[in-house]
Amino acid sequence: MKKFYYYLLIIPTIIFSLIYSCERDKAVDASSNKTNNIFSKKAKYANPNVDLNFTNSGELKVSQEIINKLFEKSKINLDILNSTYNILLYTQGSESGKSEIDINKLLGISIYGNKNGIFHHSFYKKLNNEFVNIKELDLNSDKITFQNTAFVINYAHLPTNQLSVYNITNTFNINNKTADDIESSMELDNFINYSYGQQVKLENAEEVDSDVVTGMLRIGQGCSGSCEGSPSGVCGNGGCNPRGCISVILQNMLVANNNPLSTNFELSKLYLIRDNILENSLFGIKYKNYYYNTSFSMDDLTLSEAISVAKILPDLYSLYDDVSNNRSSKVVFSAELGSKLKAIIESIKNHNQNNTNYIRILDDVKSDIDFLTDKTVGQLNEAIY
Repeated sequence: MKKFYYYLLIIPTIIFSLIYSCERDKAVDASSNKTNNIFSKKAKYANPNVDLNFTNSGELKVSQEIINKLFEKSKINLDILNSTYNILLYTQGSESGKSEIDINKLLGISIYGNKNGIFHHSFYKKLNNEFVNIKELDLNSDKITFQNTAFVINYAHLPTNQLSVYNITNTFNINNKTADDIESSMELDNFINYSYGQQVKLENAEEVDSDVVTGMLRIGQGCSGSCEGSPSGVCGNGGCNPRGCISVILQNMLVANNNPLSTNFELSKLYLIRDNILENSLFGIKYKNYYYNTSFSMDDLTLSEAISVAKILPDLYSLYDDVSNNRSSKVVFSAELGSKLKAIIESIKNHNQNNTNYIRILDDVKSDIDFLTDKTVGQLNEAIY
């Protein structure tokens, strides 16, 4: 199915956040040279389209009686209903919303609601005619997305033959609060993107399940295929941080402090890296997800971190030139640059100690840096052919 290709894949999340601007349609000089295909067959993917593992059957408006019957028959505690906003039905049946849910063909239920003031996801899988809570998927969330839904299906090992997903959306204004009024969290997104992202490693490229991993990463890649904005399930293109792109936020932070390093944020060069390299690789998409769809997208980086990032940008531009011109003897990351990158990551980890899966993502980035440190462009080519 899909495989992966191109180069400069593992620019760490810190730098990647600068590269991958939210302005996906920003014009880039049409005369710019695309990078030669210097990646291995293991790293290419042929088809950028995404095949969902379910049929999105749209929204249902159902009566309170039908919802009560659903909870009663599935033996899910009715108290949860008091804090529910959305219910997703994973079924091999067909639902109209006008009659009781066919419990016999129902395979699972996702419930999105308010838990201690935070938007929360819980999932119940049908096992031996009972619906059992899968504790690992009991996580806070920020929105309902195609990626979340596809991940739940894969993680819970639901059969995908004739599988449809319906979204019950007439739930529920709780204490006069809508889903937009409660706090969001990237906990579920961190779990999902780490689960797939940590499999995308140069040192074990042959072991990646390309069908599942490539599909899942492409479903979740930033400004496409997600229900953005609010947790209410309203779909649209995007997924960008409402505060703006990290590159602009950091640049403005430096400008506000009269720091001359703000000029290191050369967006035209960052767009070239984005469009010529990262857009077209599975590893690039991995980092795109790490940026848009994890806690990194909502992290408040410090002025010190902004300065550290600005200082290494010239090295990034030089690295892009080396890769795009296939200068095989050039080092990808020097030990010095690798150390600087890991120092920034450690700084970010220090103010996110309670965010377990985000810490795992940052450690995954560090391991990628370690793998690339002191390797030349040619050596990396050798490693992945």
